[in-house]
Amino acid sequence: MEQNLNFVTVIFLLILNNFLLSSCNEDTSWTSYHTQNSLPNNDTLTELSQTNSSTVPTTSEATTRLETTTIVPEPIKKPCESIIGNISNVVSKFYRCSIERARPYRFCTKCLQDYIAAIDLYSDIASASKNSTLVICKNLLIKSDYAPLIPSVFQDIKTLWSSAYCSSCYSVFDDKTELNNKTVKFIDSYKEMIGCIENNTYSQMNICQACIANYKKLNSDFRTIEDYSSPSICMDVMDMMNYTRLLWSQDCPTKNRQSNTVLTVSVSVSLIIITIIYYVCMYLIGKGKLFNFCYYNSLSNNSNNLYRSISDIPGINTPSASSQR
Repeated sequence: MEQNLNFVTVIFLLILNNFLLSSCNEDTSWTSYHTQNSLPNNDTLTELSQTNSSTVPTTSEATTRLETTTIVPEPIKKPCESIIGNISNVVSKFYRCSIERARPYRFCTKCLQDYIAAIDLYSDIASASKNSTLVICKNLLIKSDYAPLIPSVFQDIKTLWSSAYCSSCYSVFDDKTELNNKTVKFIDSYKEMIGCIENNTYSQMNICQACIANYKKLNSDFRTIEDYSSPSICMDVMDMMNYTRLLWSQDCPTKNRQSNTVLTVSVSVSLIIITIIYYVCMYLIGKGKLFNFCYYNSLSNNSNNLYRSISDIPGINTPSASSQR
């Protein structure tokens, strides 16, 4: 019985093996058939590449098409390029001068020419009406933007100049802007003062003694400017005076300062003494009035008592008794 089962099992395995082999052969033939019919040969690939190259645009062609469709802003025309160069030149010179003259402060007296050059250039452009080149540049540079940069820059220049009260240093004669006489006199006095200090730097007492006349002269010239143009005093003049006073106060406790101190103390003591005298007088006067009041009050009381005592004596008629009769 066992032998028959083994025989049947062997036959079954042989049949299964033949079936699997036949199915594998069919799959192989199907795959090779479809591979041959689906994959293109070299000629077909060449034709496809030529077709794609003729229909699909290249990178350079796509960039060219994009540039033709992009809105390019209007370029600055040739005549305006030189004007823009002039604007940048005068503006940079002005700001460079203002930064270099910030300490010590000599902005007003040293940057006048740069300021005039910048303002004149902007005025020529802004007021252009006949010259066609300037009119074109005016419309292109000043009026074309919602937030115009060039007018804002020149407005900042004007604001910087006016905030330092630089116009107080100058006077205009025949369309020429020059330092006025008061400013020139003050600057000369300042130079003399600084020269005196530099020549007497080895001794503090020499500075105080030798330069006192120069210091008083400088103060007098400054008061003249202060009375004439206060409160809009040119900042160059103000800086010179402040610097000189600082040096003088550090090195020289002058007689003026001592006299001012003595005067202040004297006035304070006088006020205190006057106040004390006032209250003492008021006290004495008030006390005298009180004494008189008490004295007269005591006299009236004594007279009343005397009158009553006399009226009590029999046989003596008082005015009140006769009036009753």
